[in-house]
Amino acid sequence: MKKIPVIIFAALFTLSACNTPKNTSATTTAGADAGNMELSGAWELDFVPNPSGTFEELYSGKKPNISFNEKEGTYSGHSSCNSFRGKLEKDKDAISFKGDMMMTKMACMGDGEKIFLENLKKINHYSISKDGNELTFIQGDIVLMHFHKMAQ
Repeated sequence: MKKIPVIIFAALFTLSACNTPKNTSATTTAGADAGNMELSGAWELDFVPNPSGTFEELYSGKKPNISFNEKEGTYSGHSSCNSFRGKLEKDKDAISFKGDMMMTKMACMGDGEKIFLENLKKINHYSISKDGNELTFIQGDIVLMHFHKMAQ
């Protein structure tokens, strides 16, 4: 009978250790901290889920990018085929691209632009790595897009 509390304690200790965050330089910030990180600047996409192949196959030419100007409250970018711009809608780590977006209308080969824009419309928050060089777009708790900061 005395073994049961020891087993329960050991199980709880093991489970709590699994939930302890790891301290690495790539750790991201969320909540109020993400809203204080520098979103402004240019970011290049380096991950988006692609059920039909690899990222490199999807974007064999130009990779999509997005730039933010928080002072002016705008964003702009390139979908790998067309240019786009819009009004930045964000509050702390919440962000949305569901509002009006202006876009050029060139014909595009492949699914790259379509996948990029579909995922962009699903995003509801973001996180930035502590070093400020990685941007992650998230829907709920699912990572939909990952970017790295472009040299200026």
